[in-house]
Amino acid sequence: GQAVGQLTIHGQTKDIAVPCELLKADGGLLLQTEFPVTVEDFGVSIPGAVSDKIAKEAKVTLRANLKKR
Repeated sequence: GQAVGQLTIHGQTKDIAVPCELLKADGGLLLQTEFPVTVEDFGVSIPGAVSDKIAKEAKVTLRANLKKR
């Protein structure tokens, strides 16, 4: 499936759509996803002196247990 929402990093919010998996678990649902984020897309600048030592892309991993109230 696909999860659609907003992601805020460093004060910048972007609309995102990422692949996800939704499973039945413990009387609720488990939503899990993993996706790359390019830090420059969120206004994070990497200083030139360390640019070759810091990844320009970060991996976001999310696992959310969803339960009915």
